[in-house]
Amino acid sequence: MQKTLKQIIAESRILKAVIVFFVSYIVLSVVWLQIQHVYASGIVFVASKFIAELKDARIVEITKQSNLIISTFSYVNRGKLVLVDVQHKMLGFAFTVPMIISILASLYPFLKRRKRAYAEALILLLLFHFLYVFFRGMFQLTNIFMIRGIEAESVFRLALYEFLSAVTSYAAISFAPFLIVIYIFVRFRKKPVS
Repeated sequence: MQKTLKQIIAESRILKAVIVFFVSYIVLSVVWLQIQHVYASGIVFVASKFIAELKDARIVEITKQSNLIISTFSYVNRGKLVLVDVQHKMLGFAFTVPMIISILASLYPFLKRRKRAYAEALILLLLFHFLYVFFRGMFQLTNIFMIRGIEAESVFRLALYEFLSAVTSYAAISFAPFLIVIYIFVRFRKKPVS
């Protein structure tokens, strides 16, 4: 007896997962193009608040220019107001979100405690993106402050921020999406029925 394509799809969880991935990736990519600037602006805003606190500066504004989100910081140096722009590329971290969500959606039939799994995945995703923007902003602001004489020069501190910026940049683009998915799958997968 031969099975029809509908029967094969109905029986195969893996095939369903592949179909869910492709459909959700196409839909989410279209939606994401419309809302990615809101997500990126939110991440940049929160990270900039932390940066401002650590650098004893104030956020003047956060603006969007094509693919860039620019955080403008103000700092009073010797009674003079200094404005500093820190640029963040949206594509530096936000473009992987549809892929991560699509992969997680395709894992739905294989996971137990799904609410917890998706909550942890979201927290990890936000954390990776926050760290990317935070360390990149700290590096840029520290570099500008040192050049302008606002901060004492420290090669070690600048090299540390540059290293952390490079590591989180690489992580956000390269392996963080897969690390999140593998973590969620291993931690929350359903045990096979014997």
